Amino acid sequence: MFMIVCVCKRISDTQIRTAMQNGAGSFEEVQAQLGVSTCCGRCEGYARDMVEGQSPAGAGGTQLYYPAGLHLQTA
Repeated sequence: MFMIVCVCKRISDTQIRTAMQNGAGSFEEVQAQLGVSTCCGRCEGYARDMVEGQSPAGAGGTQLYYPAGLHLQTA
C-alpha cells in the first residue's frame, strides 16, 4: 500500500522512494523529477523529511495529519 504525499500532483511515498533509488540525492532533485511541492507547497516539509530520511512514510499503522485537513492512514 502507498501513501499520497503530494495531493496536488498525486505523488506517493513509493514514487519518492523510487526517485531516490534512481539517483535523486536531494529534495530539489526529487522535486525536479516528480514535481512534488510545486503547487500549494503544503507537502514540502514532509517530502523534505522523507528525502532526508527523517520521516519514514508509511510506517505501519501510523496515522498522519496534514495542515490541509486531510487524514491519511497507512494500512
